[in-house]
Amino acid sequence: MSSSTPYHHPETPEVMVCPFCGFHDPVLYKIQFHIESFHTPDSPFIVEEEKAQIMELIEDEDSGYVLCTEETCGEPVLRQEFQTHLDMHLAEQIALTDSGDEPRSSGHSLARTTETSGSSKAMIRLKTHRSRFERSPAPTLPSSSPSSSKSRTRHSHSETQASSSSYSQHKKYSRTSEEQSRKKSKSKKLRTTELGPYAMEKQMPLELYQALLKGPPINKHMKFGPNGTLLEVYTVANETANLIPVIAKLCERDDRVSHAWLCDGAVRHVGKQMHKEGGFCGYRNIQMMISYIQGAYAEGFHPFQGMIPSIIMLQDMIERGWDMGINTHGRLETGGIRGTRKYIGTSEAETLFASTGLPCGVKHLARDEERPAHEVLYDFVQRHFEEGRPRGNSDRILQTCRPPIYFQHAGHSMTIIGLELHTSGSRSLLVFDPSYSPCPGIRDLVGVTKIGSKANVHALLRLHRRGDNYLYKYREFELLT
Repeated sequence: MSSSTPYHHPETPEVMVCPFCGFHDPVLYKIQFHIESFHTPDSPFIVEEEKAQIMELIEDEDSGYVLCTEETCGEPVLRQEFQTHLDMHLAEQIALTDSGDEPRSSGHSLARTTETSGSSKAMIRLKTHRSRFERSPAPTLPSSSPSSSKSRTRHSHSETQASSSSYSQHKKYSRTSEEQSRKKSKSKKLRTTELGPYAMEKQMPLELYQALLKGPPINKHMKFGPNGTLLEVYTVANETANLIPVIAKLCERDDRVSHAWLCDGAVRHVGKQMHKEGGFCGYRNIQMMISYIQGAYAEGFHPFQGMIPSIIMLQDMIERGWDMGINTHGRLETGGIRGTRKYIGTSEAETLFASTGLPCGVKHLARDEERPAHEVLYDFVQRHFEEGRPRGNSDRILQTCRPPIYFQHAGHSMTIIGLELHTSGSRSLLVFDPSYSPCPGIRDLVGVTKIGSKANVHALLRLHRRGDNYLYKYREFELLT
């Protein structure tokens, strides 16, 4: 990135600040609404029926969403993803020595695995949900048209120069008033299909906002250091470090894996801070990308020193990026995101990182004349990690110094941490999905030198693998690297 070419800073109106919590916005009405929503008990200006209206929207059969009834979840889920969503919850429960076959398709084999492990309650819930949706028609696949309103994978201004290594051409963000007017006339405000079930919500609930503003709990425990001294170690409740070496060891143990490539081990899994927090997967994936930047001291790490920024802070950074003229269509399409649970995508992630001067680029992938979209995706991801310098002595399982990849498809986003090539010739992504916590079996292996023979590698890796059975449904993807 060239530091000699500054961003164009449009004239910014005076920013007003909430006297109670520091929330700020240039629009006076938004500040007033924020104070009434978050700091005024029993405010006569807040419509109490809003939550009921949102729940009614989620439960409407035409909305495309259904509420997950898993006790630790309760999140709205796209109907076409509901079965996979339940299967992943079962995978969260896998212990180190659980038995079972590797799932061959989404759902059924994994259900057998959990049943043999004694999770009968989860099996009853799963069977109930299956019977409910067996009568439903097959889901409509997301459209491959870039202009389709069925997908939340919106396209940033850098698509035509996607996978660029830097933002040396800052002028692509700096637009004249005439260009901005043309863009505004073409940009349409997105709706529930793209922004999620909370698209019409003016402000998230007060308790949730305060919890996100405070951040996740930080736990302190004692640990012996290398020289035998007793050290204070601090861990963040929704973050799990050192998972990449564990996944590499599990891939090594799997005789069905011919080769695997993994990202830098500095990346941490970042999951939900609390149950029923809403659709913050885009923010959690940004946090995982930041964990790599921090841990690897990657280029552009200075703005992210210290704790990983909270969701509220990330929203503020995205809004600031829009103020700087970066991907300003995002503000027009979303109507602003401060204090809301609206879904975000690659455009907002790019806006955030670009506003700090961090080199990155968006790549839009779709099917070509010879390959379906998921094969195009595999090829791109494999090249990304093959270009990295390998670490370790294994010829099969290569841990590299490459960064993870922000990965978006219609309705959800994840962080790609690697790719597997199987002996059958098929491939699968390795991912961190912020919607699910690493299973106890994976956590128990952190710091372990050698994995025992009783460990079921297929069950333990289920939560992190996304293969053809998952990806074939989508006709387009977006990546941020």
